[in-house]
Amino acid sequence: MDVRHLEYFLAVVDHGGVTKAAAALYISQPSLSQALRAFERSAGVTLFHRDGRGVSLTAEGRALVEPARRILVDVAAARDAVGEVTRLAVGRLDIATDATLAVDPLASIAGRLHRRHPGVKVNAIGPDNGDVADAVRRGSCELGLTDLPLKGTSLRAHPLGSQELHLVLPPDAPPGPDPVRLDALGDTPLLLPPDGFTIRDVIDAAFESVGTAPQVAVQCGHLEALANMVFEGAGAAFFPAALAEAWGRAGAVVRVPRPAPVRAIGIVHRPGPLSPAAAAFLDAAGVDPEAAADQRT
Repeated sequence: MDVRHLEYFLAVVDHGGVTKAAAALYISQPSLSQALRAFERSAGVTLFHRDGRGVSLTAEGRALVEPARRILVDVAAARDAVGEVTRLAVGRLDIATDATLAVDPLASIAGRLHRRHPGVKVNAIGPDNGDVADAVRRGSCELGLTDLPLKGTSLRAHPLGSQELHLVLPPDAPPGPDPVRLDALGDTPLLLPPDGFTIRDVIDAAFESVGTAPQVAVQCGHLEALANMVFEGAGAAFFPAALAEAWGRAGAVVRVPRPAPVRAIGIVHRPGPLSPAAAAFLDAAGVDPEAAADQRT
């Protein structure tokens, strides 16, 4: 199997058609179409339905997408293991994270990595479905920065410690006690991630520990959008302390809840050897690349 054919195949999938994929690859459309047909002949399957409106994946094509992504990630890692990149003179690291962890601790880790290895570029992505572990498992990125423990996966995890969550209220919030007791927030409309998010589990557990439940005004899986809702007066939201302080400098009211919800965070990756850039990132984060725990439930 020619790796180039996998790259062509995924380009058509990601760009939604042969014409756009050919433009992105800087090759002619007939050349790309010919290469795809050669790939199908060599594989003995039809990967695309073709009609006057364009192309769409067959069942075989859909089954190939995730393995193809993993193969290309592994090939890139293999290429990184030779030449200049083994000395970390150059390299690229794709890491998935959410908006809150991109502020802390990703910013500080990336800064340390850049000072040690300025030739390594970090590409931080926010998965479309918000599931960092899924992005790592599918091979869309090599590392993930996320909440721990994970659910239903066999990724390897490196714990980074914990973050205390603080309460961020609209700028015109009335005066109140600080710290504020969780059981005193019964009338406070809260903006929370939906059920299923680990950070939501942490918040619910903190309220349950004081014998009450949060008053949910809005549920939103895009955590960065919750801050905008706070400033628009839709309610209050919980953010890691470092990010809450930033919103406080921007004019929001910040209070420390007691007991404070606490989230555990860490770096995850698939089992197997890491690229030199990923290993250097873990070193910059202060963790041993060889010391990881399986995340299985």
